[in-house]
Amino acid sequence: MKNAFICWTPYHIMVSVHMSQTMYKYYENDIYIISYFDNASNLSAKIKEVGIFKDVYNVEGELPKVGVIRKLKKLYNLLRRKFAGIDKIPAFYDQISTFSLSPHLTRVLGGMVIERGGKIVILEEGLGSYNGNLFSEKKSDILLEKVSKLFNRMICSTGYRNISKHYYFQPELVIGIDNSCKLRIPSISSNPRLKNVLNEIFEYKSERKFSDIDFILFDQPIVNDGIVEINVDEDTLTSAIISELSIGNYLIKLHPRDESNKYAHLDIKSESIINSHYPWELVYLNENLEETILISIMSSASFSPNIVFNNVHKIILLYKMVGIQNEDFEVFIKEFRQITKSKIIMPESFEEFQHWLSGYCAK
Repeated sequence: MKNAFICWTPYHIMVSVHMSQTMYKYYENDIYIISYFDNASNLSAKIKEVGIFKDVYNVEGELPKVGVIRKLKKLYNLLRRKFAGIDKIPAFYDQISTFSLSPHLTRVLGGMVIERGGKIVILEEGLGSYNGNLFSEKKSDILLEKVSKLFNRMICSTGYRNISKHYYFQPELVIGIDNSCKLRIPSISSNPRLKNVLNEIFEYKSERKFSDIDFILFDQPIVNDGIVEINVDEDTLTSAIISELSIGNYLIKLHPRDESNKYAHLDIKSESIINSHYPWELVYLNENLEETILISIMSSASFSPNIVFNNVHKIILLYKMVGIQNEDFEVFIKEFRQITKSKIIMPESFEEFQHWLSGYCAK
């Protein structure tokens, strides 16, 4: 069986390595890494050096938020099945394993696989995998969107009807109807080799003591990604939250697509920033964080310790506080609470957030 993983975040790489050592350990596995995040090319080189995949491809990120002409040039290259970083796409895969059908590389490879009778497998990539309506992007460029859809139909037939399997760490949390086969990803704890291999790939080094950390704030570029609008300035919001968290020990975990100096213009100490090159789950795998309170607007990272590692945390979600309304997220939280018995706090105002923190510190 010849399989290709398609990744565009460090978390995707982590799951792909895990699957290659467990469910796919007897497959011949290639990996394609799309450069949507900082350090992608260096990670690709390191993965190739470690030798856990047969071939490693580093692909230039598709459809960046730049001029329309460059976007159209990239769409034109899709017709010719040309991607920066790939001299020649292998002639055949029995299967591709990806995390969504959004990237054009996935659609092209998926179309090639379907044409030859192969399969498409979707792997979990966070909350959106459990309820596909959670993070629907806004359509900002209508003309380009129409052109892109037209090109998609011309270059391949990849669609959700072609998916043969879905893999989840916690299939019981999936909301809604999923007609394809739902399978469980083996638990991280069942793979003793994973930690050492991932530490080598990401060159992980523990640079601080984590056991005394009270709070971790997960950065989430939901405005830049065009997912939602919030009613406050992001820098102002971050500064205000950090000011409150200073009553204890805190860290900020940058998003994989963040620049490492994102908060350099704010009065935040560099030692309070967790390196964005590391997947949050890798940090969690290596460090003692089981008593830490996890804070975000509505980030998957707040839930992954429970979903991936089966560890229950206190979680603070700030989406109501910044004016986000999301019924699908409410449905997921209700199901998540019921199944995992997690304590989730959702303040509706900054004053309520302050009040909860005051109560926490008074204990």
